[in-house]
Amino acid sequence: MSTRPLLAALVVAVLATPALAVKVSTERFQSAAPFAQGGSLLIDNPIGAVVVTGMQRPGLRWEAIKTVQAIDDRSLHEGRAQTGLAISGNERTRVLRTTIPYPLRNGRWESKVAYRVEIPADANLTIVTVSGELIRVTGFEGGSITIKNVNGRIQLESVVAPVSVETVNGHIEAALPGRPRNDWSLSSVNGTIELRVPRNAAFEWNAETIRGGIHTSLKLAGFFRRNPELRQYWAAVGEGSKVIVRTTSVLGDIYLMGEGTALADAQPIFASENRLAEAAAAPRQPQPLRPDTSAAFRRVANTMLIQAPSSRSFVAQQARIAGDFRIDTPMGSVFVGEIGGDADITTKAGEIVLGRVGGRGDIRSLGGSLHLGEVAGPLRAHTEVGDVFIRSARKGGSAVTEGGTIHVGFTGGATSLRSGGGDVVVHRSGGPLEARTSSGDVWIAVDPGAKTQRIEAITEDGNVILQVPAGFGGEIDAIVLTSSEGAGAIASDLSGLTIVREADGGRTRIRATGKVNGGGDRIVLRASEGTIQIRLTPTLSSR
Repeated sequence: MSTRPLLAALVVAVLATPALAVKVSTERFQSAAPFAQGGSLLIDNPIGAVVVTGMQRPGLRWEAIKTVQAIDDRSLHEGRAQTGLAISGNERTRVLRTTIPYPLRNGRWESKVAYRVEIPADANLTIVTVSGELIRVTGFEGGSITIKNVNGRIQLESVVAPVSVETVNGHIEAALPGRPRNDWSLSSVNGTIELRVPRNAAFEWNAETIRGGIHTSLKLAGFFRRNPELRQYWAAVGEGSKVIVRTTSVLGDIYLMGEGTALADAQPIFASENRLAEAAAAPRQPQPLRPDTSAAFRRVANTMLIQAPSSRSFVAQQARIAGDFRIDTPMGSVFVGEIGGDADITTKAGEIVLGRVGGRGDIRSLGGSLHLGEVAGPLRAHTEVGDVFIRSARKGGSAVTEGGTIHVGFTGGATSLRSGGGDVVVHRSGGPLEARTSSGDVWIAVDPGAKTQRIEAITEDGNVILQVPAGFGGEIDAIVLTSSEGAGAIASDLSGLTIVREADGGRTRIRATGKVNGGGDRIVLRASEGTIQIRLTPTLSSR
């Protein structure tokens, strides 16, 4: 594949970001792989741009530019080695992934990857990023498009396929076909949504926001309702269509623009200024970090969290609270360095950042990532949109995200983890564990001292990797459903498994069962269009 101007521009964008220091490395990669029409592709790229074009032919072609910035040559070498690019799967299901260790920025080096990809126009495409300068999808006629993102600009053009976009801080720009055949859903917590339609457009428009404005340059006869927590507007654009286009921004503005009109031509259905005036009078408003909490924030972000948060202003910020802490805020991020007792925290839009909780934690955001250090008591964490990072949940609990990654350093009790679209990673599982994701990998490392442990790991589109210590016993039931006849769908370092292959509705069902190391707790592993790997934990002597 030849180098394209757009990819070169993305490299300029990467290099234009504030550099750590003086050392920069840039590497270019390009490849092709068999890919059937109507197949599925997952692109998992934590930091960097992704541009995908639908083509009228089979096959997958991709090119990438990996950029690493570092403070010295040794850190530059480390960053290059630890930033990997990999493609896996078969012609029906492919995964294109960038692997970067957490935290994504460690103070010594940073890396980003910019991708340009071409696949058939009827493919099913899923893109997952944390910070993508640009996500652009063009030319898709069938299949489906799913995008989950935290920061960045998202563009959709010449897309007829069903679309679902969820972003925390990203801005969405979409050009809708005249008479769409499929429902669309565009959602941002803090960003603006700009939807452009041609003159022959026909669909039903649903716009929702809490604090933002709703604007259009079209003449519409719709209806709306007001309540203290929601502004909602419904309208029929054109005639004869029951396709619904949903646009939701918690804090940002929403624009529906006709062909040939500018944003300045849009008239407000709801004016954001009115609600912003109400917010100005509210008792809690986001404030930059105060001097008395900035040192605690730096300590927590640098030493107690898996990944540093993006927020720098908070509606509530404290270095330490001796007893219990409770807050329920309609807007804004929350930071507390240390809570001596229980934590009961809810925000309808914002990040929650906690260093240490001495009791139980009941943590919820309707739009924002959760960054938790150590939680001594039972934990219940839930976000509608965003990632969940937990360094230590000593008594276990639950963590749920409707769209994002779940990353856990240690869990010491019975734990349930569920992601609506993203990887689930557990570095050290010390108790019964259930981990599920609808799209992504499940990676679990069992505590080195465990002799057996009840585990259930399920992905509907991805791989399962289970890492266990030597001598670990259990009763294993592992199943892979795949469209490929290729071998190697289930691989195990543990002996004693019986593997059976059989047809299952046009796909192949591969099942491995058996007792290993004398048996023990039940271990259920499920993967669709991926692989299952059961590996022994590496020891110093084996490295």
